[in-house]
Amino acid sequence: MFQSAIHPATVQAYRETHYCVRGPSPLVLRIGQHPSNSWAGEESFLVFGVSLEAAKALGRRFEQNAIVWSAADAVPQLILQR
Repeated sequence: MFQSAIHPATVQAYRETHYCVRGPSPLVLRIGQHPSNSWAGEESFLVFGVSLEAAKALGRRFEQNAIVWSAADAVPQLILQR
């Protein structure tokens, strides 16, 4: 079972707020790991339908050096935060 470093209350608050505003939550918790190497995976989350500015704010909140974001064209972009 996936254990997130993100506090469960934070996840629940996000989901409840999003549900009130937009409907069911697009938040997906996962382990980010390349399938072909032996490096340890990193806990991560994916949020669908979020703007670039909102994604940057989430990255800053969780002290990320960078985030991966894509627009409607689904082309991923590495956005450096620091």
